[in-house]
Amino acid sequence: MCLCTRLAKVACVEREALEAMSRLRRSDGFSVAEVVIATAIMFFVLTALVGLMGVSSNMTVQAKQKSILVNAVASEIDRLRALPFDEIQTGDVERDYNGVLVQITQTVETKTAMGSEYYKIVRIAATGTMQGQSLTYRTSIVIRNPENNMTLATDPDAPQIEFTADAPAADEVFFGAERLNGGSIFLKTRAYSPPNGLTEVRYQVGNTALIQASGVSAVFTPTNNPFFASPTWNTAAGGLADGFQTVVAVAEDNQQRTATVKRRFILDNSMPLAPGVPSGVPLDSQTVRLTWAAARDGGVGTDPAAWYWASQYQYTLYREPLTGGGAPTSWPVAAQQTFAAGDSAAQSIMNAGPITRDASVTAGGPALSRSSLPFSRFFVRVYSGSPRGMGDAYADSTALVVTRPELICDSSAQSTAKVGAKSGSKYPLTLSLKVTKPNFPYTGTPVYTVQYRTPTSAWQAWPSAVTVTQSTNYVTLASTASLSLSVYYFKVGVSGVTPTGYAGGTALPALETNAAKMPAAAANTTYNLTLDWGL
Repeated sequence: MCLCTRLAKVACVEREALEAMSRLRRSDGFSVAEVVIATAIMFFVLTALVGLMGVSSNMTVQAKQKSILVNAVASEIDRLRALPFDEIQTGDVERDYNGVLVQITQTVETKTAMGSEYYKIVRIAATGTMQGQSLTYRTSIVIRNPENNMTLATDPDAPQIEFTADAPAADEVFFGAERLNGGSIFLKTRAYSPPNGLTEVRYQVGNTALIQASGVSAVFTPTNNPFFASPTWNTAAGGLADGFQTVVAVAEDNQQRTATVKRRFILDNSMPLAPGVPSGVPLDSQTVRLTWAAARDGGVGTDPAAWYWASQYQYTLYREPLTGGGAPTSWPVAAQQTFAAGDSAAQSIMNAGPITRDASVTAGGPALSRSSLPFSRFFVRVYSGSPRGMGDAYADSTALVVTRPELICDSSAQSTAKVGAKSGSKYPLTLSLKVTKPNFPYTGTPVYTVQYRTPTSAWQAWPSAVTVTQSTNYVTLASTASLSLSVYYFKVGVSGVTPTGYAGGTALPALETNAAKMPAAAANTTYNLTLDWGL
């Protein structure tokens, strides 16, 4: 074998050996470099998965937050829309929704048009915090003034109309062609058309043409732009009922586009009807509570809900003299007052009653002394009036109103209670009670029933007989009883009295005096009683 052949065989063996060694290395596992690379790849993959799980959790929380905030804002919007327009104001509120405290901030921007508040833009921001995350939801709404006198067209070229600043104010009172505040009625408006196309300005009351004081309808053909109209108004024409009437002014252009402005006024062309029959109940010895049905003053139809009512009343109380006789309106005046049925004419004519008034006879005629007012009978007359003044219609009481008798506790006749020396376990308590007599003609012998009580007990009958002594203006009730030492209250019931004067002949029900208090309790002491109408 030659040398070349042997060398070729050696090279072949060496090559096979190297290939075998290479196969052995691949079956032994990964190298360190391969493991490091694989670990790095796995780290980046797992890090991305963990971040994705956090994002998913945050998105879930935010979705729940947004749902809560949207519901909170929707609820707040409903609340705002239910408020009167002038009560929608900028402010902050906190509300709890499903356990999440939501801070709601509302910012209000009022928009005016032609001098009137037309609508409000309400911007709402609701912020809630949940699981450490805070989210804010924002929105805005527009709330239109429902009482706004002006209707704006959405077309920018449509006409516009408004009442001028010197036009009569809303709810002003008119009668005939005059204003109650003074002067004639001029319903001044300003109409304007951007493209200079005004063709007509007209006035209506409801759906009926407004009649001017001259007798012609208030319809005008504009001669310039802007156009100022100033019609007079005869409120007595056209058969309009007293009460609220709304004037509508309409501006129309050559494209038949219209704008309107409305204003409500009060018509007062006739006086109200008579009120209901007044009646009264005594509150104390000098005050009676009067009640009567309201007097109708305007409106239409048979449904009282569509009527208007007298805006003022005047009551007069006439005290029956001791001698009786004569027409009740010739008796001395004990009290008289004129008062409005509401805080404004607009409120007053909506007061459907019943009308209630507490009449104090202490403000009565100068000829009446104070001692003549308790336990008296009074005739009541009530007049009804409109915003312009008192009318001629009135109603009289069919039964006289009687004030309660009084247990007198003043310098004119002082009621007293004297505590004596202790006897056994009790103390003698001597009463001297002064009670006003009937200040009207009557028959029968009054029966006086004394009652007493402590601050913690109920009223009970006085345990001893009572002696009655007559004086000019009052009677004195005297009696002594043995009682435990305590602070006492006393009052007297009066019955058995039958009036004989005007509308007399029927016995009065038992009437009680005020209570009187003995201010302390000590032996061998006389106390002046103090008046107490609260018991």
